[in-house]
Amino acid sequence: EGEPDIETYHEDEVVTNAPDTNPVAPEENRNPTDDEIKKMRVADLKPHLVARNLSVKGAKAVLVARLKDAIRDNVPFVTSLNTEVLENMAGNGFAPTAYWKLIPPDENNIITEEGLMRGPTIPAGEDIAAAASKYNYTNHYDRPPFAQTVLLPKRNPNTKKIMKDARNRVIYEEQSSEETVPNITWCKSNDLTIDSHPFHWFNAYMPMERRRQERAKVITVADFTTWTNQKAILMNAGKGGVQYESFESYSVEEIMRHIAIYIHNGLAPAPQVEFKFKRASDNLANGSDFIHNIFGINAVRRHKEFKAFFACCNPAVPIPPRKEQPNFKVSAFFRHAIHVSKAAIFIGKHISGDEQTIGCQGRHPDILRINYKKEGDGFQCDCICSDGYTYSFYFRNQAAPQRLINAGFSPLHARVQSLFNQLPNKHYVCAFDNLYMSATLCRTAFTCDKKIMVLGVTRKGGRGVPKCIEQLDVTKKEDLAKARGTLKVSELVGDAQMKGLVAISLYDSKPVYLMTTASEEIVWVKKERKLFDKNLMELVPAPFFRINVIDDYNHIMGNVDIADQLRGSYRFDHWMRKRKWWWSMFFWCFQVLMTNSYIAYKKYMEIHDVK
Repeated sequence: EGEPDIETYHEDEVVTNAPDTNPVAPEENRNPTDDEIKKMRVADLKPHLVARNLSVKGAKAVLVARLKDAIRDNVPFVTSLNTEVLENMAGNGFAPTAYWKLIPPDENNIITEEGLMRGPTIPAGEDIAAAASKYNYTNHYDRPPFAQTVLLPKRNPNTKKIMKDARNRVIYEEQSSEETVPNITWCKSNDLTIDSHPFHWFNAYMPMERRRQERAKVITVADFTTWTNQKAILMNAGKGGVQYESFESYSVEEIMRHIAIYIHNGLAPAPQVEFKFKRASDNLANGSDFIHNIFGINAVRRHKEFKAFFACCNPAVPIPPRKEQPNFKVSAFFRHAIHVSKAAIFIGKHISGDEQTIGCQGRHPDILRINYKKEGDGFQCDCICSDGYTYSFYFRNQAAPQRLINAGFSPLHARVQSLFNQLPNKHYVCAFDNLYMSATLCRTAFTCDKKIMVLGVTRKGGRGVPKCIEQLDVTKKEDLAKARGTLKVSELVGDAQMKGLVAISLYDSKPVYLMTTASEEIVWVKKERKLFDKNLMELVPAPFFRINVIDDYNHIMGNVDIADQLRGSYRFDHWMRKRKWWWSMFFWCFQVLMTNSYIAYKKYMEIHDVK
């Protein structure tokens, strides 16, 4: 959980012996004996591997074992395969015999589009009748069911109303659910009910004081207070010190008030947070009598001291090497956020993975150049979200788990796999965009312990898209009208561990490529949206068809975007420069906890029929 332990990396653990030139195929397609293999050099082993479409990367011992396994499994020679199979071989990461097979559509199951409106991506004026015909596919794929039982309010089978006991307490029972719902046991342990104030929900995520039964990894505001006062002492602040001679130790409530002033700044942004401490009569636009009366006349000085000494890690602990813990100043807070976010809910079947961006204007060697997002330069982390709830995250400047890197994962997929390992159940459906999606990710996700089924858009090059579904770009308008709607579907065959991997290409304004291990079939589904009719002067239903894989992707993929939207609605660091790198991470994580507590509170009220 949280920031994983970083293992020591040894350069001699991974040996890459890529050939300098293309190996020459063996003179005859025959299987060498074990004695012959034992006498072979690396240069002799590689032609035999290439002849079987196997990787030539690795030390000699790896190549020997790979060749022996291929002979034992009767892996066919490339020359014995026809051209169609040879051009669509799955490649590294899959079984040597795996290849993509083009699936023909069911020509008897054509979609009738009479009376339909143009789709959302079809420009006005284009002839809809000129588009390619739409066919369904008869292939059906068995997907493992998602099984999760949670505590939910018991309902009367006739009236569907929530049942209560003699003391007017809600009766709970174990029920199957594919939705993201709050953990009732966790809610009870934190004394949360339908009468609890939203602050009580946030206090469960970010406690003020530690309770006896709480684990050591739970961080409280009292810990922030202790560490802040320790840091001030170590920096020689206070009476007789070298800075802030009037400094006095903070209380837990005072630390929380100084954090809360930033929350207030999210509701009513001011150019400077210090303007909030003025009376309304002194600053009509930003002043607040309420805040002035709480903080008193020394508010500005105390807040300067807060910004100088605030700490969310123990200042007495030695600073670890940056390569091992680059985010050491907030790593304890990150572990707390992940722990409490996972304990508070049962995450539903449909999840999505994407990055979240944390802007930072300071100087740090790990800051990324981000010119494609409004947030700007800063840090990024890979997240797993559901309905806007950030379940877990993994910062990209952290080293990926070394055991997964040694197993052949890329750093990106190693982080994703680490997030998958934190899920409590099996057979989730996770959507990814084209940054993550590839044929290799589909296989590694489904063959891991959690058996994750994934779907999403992918890029044409370097992601395992088979040649049999590739479509050429067209530039002329008349050709585009004819190509629009062209669908090609292929299925991976020949890999016993990876069944049901489907790749599709759909020509819209350009070719769009998708992969899925979650869809049970490939069919067109009828959708409907509202369009304004100039003659009737009102919104009218406009039906159109969309392929089911894209429809599923559209409904699942937005979970991380919802989390960004909710967190950004009243973000309290909107005008902050955030020169300190760890301040930007702290504020981001604090707002993640606020967003998660809101979603848990909202879902708790929904399952109890409370508006």
